Amino acid sequence: MELINQEDDKGNREGLWKGYYSNGKKQFEATYKGGSLHGPVTYYNHNETIFFKGTYEMYNAVGLWIHYHTDGTYRNTIFYAR
Repeated sequence: MELINQEDDKGNREGLWKGYYSNGKKQFEATYKGGSLHGPVTYYNHNETIFFKGTYEMYNAVGLWIHYHTDGTYRNTIFYAR
């Protein structure tokens, strides 16, 4: 069983979190550590195509981030140095 949307004993987000738009479609999947974004993240458009995806290290964007148009086609790539 996959545990999602968990908090530690201090109320900080921990592990995999998933969010949904009011229509029930997926909005994001993100990984947290000690309440900070830390790990892979993917955000989705209202039609559930990927909007962008990348990686965080303690709330800092790092590495390649790939952005897409609302129809799911490639838009651009941005590189964030550590």
